[in-house]
Amino acid sequence: MPFPNWLSGGFRKAGDVWREADRSLGGWLPGGGVASPVSRATQPVKNAVKLTNIRDVAVIPVLDKGLSAGVVPPVEGMYARFLSGTSKPLTELPPAVRAEIPGAYASARSPKQILNPQWETALQAKIKEKLTQVEDPLIARMFAVDDLNSANIPKYISSQKAISTKGSVPVGQKDFPAGSVLSESLGRFWINPTTKQITDRYDFNYYTPEYTDPSMRNPLAGIQMLKEGNPRGAIPLADALGLIKPGSGYEIKAPQ
Repeated sequence: MPFPNWLSGGFRKAGDVWREADRSLGGWLPGGGVASPVSRATQPVKNAVKLTNIRDVAVIPVLDKGLSAGVVPPVEGMYARFLSGTSKPLTELPPAVRAEIPGAYASARSPKQILNPQWETALQAKIKEKLTQVEDPLIARMFAVDDLNSANIPKYISSQKAISTKGSVPVGQKDFPAGSVLSESLGRFWINPTTKQITDRYDFNYYTPEYTDPSMRNPLAGIQMLKEGNPRGAIPLADALGLIKPGSGYEIKAPQ
């Protein structure tokens, strides 16, 4: 059945407006009739409408604005950001997190013994090596620690030495105030004393390319974890949906 004249005429007018808008924008609108810059560059137009592009261009900026404005709770919002699978850096921290950083930074600057970053790096390499021999990550870590105990890498060093080695101040769990959101949002991070830039990476242990806990890729296990009140149960569900994969995460590069 053909459209009534008034309806088909409306569609024609709407089409004219769409095509005119497309010409004004240089061919970016789908179905506008003008070859887009993407097409002219022989790149598939479909790449411009991938879900990942929609996420990073539309969803993540809105979430980040909510985080920076304090509208979105920091712990939940930063976790949701991870579950989305984005790799876009987070460049502005939530107000609740920013409010706790000066105290943590001041604590980190005071001379004390801290875990040696070099030892931690060596430990991760050892764990990776041991996981080729045993499947259980806890046993692999135990063997790795045993190996490092006989190595010539001190486990603890002066915080001042760590600062002079890397050029940034390592802020760890012991520097956080009681009940801090830092422990659940940033974990350990670094602050450059000159630029006051905070650097960190948001990801999860046992959900890495080197080793992934089987439960982290089992949706049924994820549902059970959520029923038990464990928020990590969302990881296997996001994994099953293809939103994230082992090693997913995003860099945090924000001012103090």
